[in-house]
Amino acid sequence: MNPQQLNFLSNSIEFLKQDLGRDEQILFLENCLKRLQETESLKRSELPELAALGNARDPKTHDKWLTKLCDLLQQNQQRLWEKHGEDLQRFPMLVRRCSEGGAGNETYFELEPIDPSTEPTIQNLNSNQNNNPQLTAIKYEAVRLKRTPWYLKLCNPLFESRRTRVWLLACLLISFWITPLVISAWLVSVQLYGHLLYPTFLWATITLSYCLVWRPIKNLLAVALRKVTLLEHVMSPYGSICISEVKKTNQCIDSKYVKRELTSFDLTANCPICHRTHKITKSISLEKQSLFNSRLIGVCVNNPLEHRFSFDKDTMEGCKIN
Repeated sequence: MNPQQLNFLSNSIEFLKQDLGRDEQILFLENCLKRLQETESLKRSELPELAALGNARDPKTHDKWLTKLCDLLQQNQQRLWEKHGEDLQRFPMLVRRCSEGGAGNETYFELEPIDPSTEPTIQNLNSNQNNNPQLTAIKYEAVRLKRTPWYLKLCNPLFESRRTRVWLLACLLISFWITPLVISAWLVSVQLYGHLLYPTFLWATITLSYCLVWRPIKNLLAVALRKVTLLEHVMSPYGSICISEVKKTNQCIDSKYVKRELTSFDLTANCPICHRTHKITKSISLEKQSLFNSRLIGVCVNNPLEHRFSFDKDTMEGCKIN
């Protein structure tokens, strides 16, 4: 390790001081850097010797401290390079190596300079994401729900043919408008005005009507008209959906005679930008695009405003929305 690399890593420790913890740990890490300046590698068995006088700990503890520094250098590479890398050509990355088998072989740490230009940076991602398909396309991972809502199981046979779907749609439209009128008329007919329990009774009736009538009808209408709907239930995973799938056949068939079935999925996907930058997985889930737009899109929880992707129910793929 040359003096420039030592100075860079020392400044990095100072920059990461809040994440590293106590002064005892920081002093130990500084001693490790000085030892690496003299030797090419630092064995795990040598770590207790570098602890502060009178504060020697178990080798596993010292290994954990130094491994944490390696992880923080990796996670904050871009910021550290922009702040302290003006005198260097390559980033001095500290890595942990695990020796394989054999007596006398043990874990050790060494310095491995890497080219920062090969690592994904924020500037590179912003300038190349529109030209790089790996950063603009995603593949959704679909897992069937173990618990399908009761009304979907009940109405699934009615989605098989077009004729039954039309009849179901007509019944749903009539029920959607008549149900509130029926419930309102029933509430008026109940002689509970002035009773202390009337407000509780009113809210209980509205809540049960929403859960047992209005929400099922709304979801069935959505899956009948748009062939996909978001299942917004307390017991369903966030972002789960119901799709009116086409039953597979080996022959060409007119769209009028297509047979369908209802299937519920829990969908997730990796955001290509956050996955490369922060190593975050399964950060995308489905949401409605806006309050007045029922289109389903994939939204990254790490950057919900900028990282948005389309959703194709047939291919389970999507592209970045500009």
